[in-house]
Amino acid sequence: MNKALDSLPRPLAFVLRHLLIGVPLAAFIALFLSIAFNDGFVRNFVYSLCIGLTCQFIIDLARRGAARTLRHFGWGGGDPRYGGWP
Repeated sequence: MNKALDSLPRPLAFVLRHLLIGVPLAAFIALFLSIAFNDGFVRNFVYSLCIGLTCQFIIDLARRGAARTLRHFGWGGGDPRYGGWP
């Protein structure tokens, strides 16, 4: 699956990679909430998508910001054991 994403343009691969994680998780949460509270699946799915993808975006933005800040101040060694992060 990663090879298929690597062949795509970088912004598109970034979005698809996050959607491949976020959408199934939101569907599972929506299914759980629908069963637990006897509520509609579609409404719970939309709420789960909005909340989950927003959280995922904020976490990724903070991660990228932290990496950029560490590199800017020369604190990021780019340790290969951690994939070169930051």
